[in-house]
Amino acid sequence: MIDPNYDQLLESALVLSPNLRSMLVEQLVASLDDECQAEVDSAWGEEVERRLMEVESGQVSTESSEAVLNRIITMQRPIK
Repeated sequence: MIDPNYDQLLESALVLSPNLRSMLVEQLVASLDDECQAEVDSAWGEEVERRLMEVESGQVSTESSEAVLNRIITMQRPIK
């Protein structure tokens, strides 16, 4: 269901100059990005906590970045 103010808001926006409409669109999209980013940040926070608990409990082990990079380099070497 569309908000009753939608049609009036759209009509008002459409009479704005292209420059002002563009500015309005940018601000509206930015407001959506902020909301989405908050959800993403929250989800990553939960993921970090979950991974930290796994490491601290011994469920998973860690590896140095040097070891990981060496393994990647070895995997990328052509087979002769």
